[in-house]
Amino acid sequence: MSEQLLRVKKHRESTAANEVVRCRRHLEQCAHALEQARRTVGDYTEWRRQREGELFESFREQLVQLNELENFNMHIGLLREREAELHNEVLEATKVVQDAGAALSYSQQQHIAAVRAKEKFQMFIDIQRQLEHQEQERREELELEEFTPPEPLIGEEVES
Repeated sequence: MSEQLLRVKKHRESTAANEVVRCRRHLEQCAHALEQARRTVGDYTEWRRQREGELFESFREQLVQLNELENFNMHIGLLREREAELHNEVLEATKVVQDAGAALSYSQQQHIAAVRAKEKFQMFIDIQRQLEHQEQERREELELEEFTPPEPLIGEEVES
């Protein structure tokens, strides 16, 4: 019975260890996605600034009609809106990384608890085995005493 319980505890430890590995991989993937999102924002911001500069230069030295100016402002607004969306994606990716880190931390705590439970149960089994062994030795000694004739006391004759 105790061997079955030990197998269950070992299985729980193994499952918890696998969960730690899975959470660690997930965290690494999320961190990679966050880094990629940050690079995308940086690249887009740089490109947007260059594009705004190009558009501004194209209007700077000429007369512009009102509808062209409105289109220019609308285009700039769309570029900045896209940049804001990318910043939001970075914030979301940051939250996902934080959540993955929390999940990893929780799985590590669960693994530690499973390892401790298994070790404590293993110690219990070892103690039980040691006590059983001592009890067996005690019984064997008692059996030997039953079959061993008592030694004569000093001064008594031995009957033959």
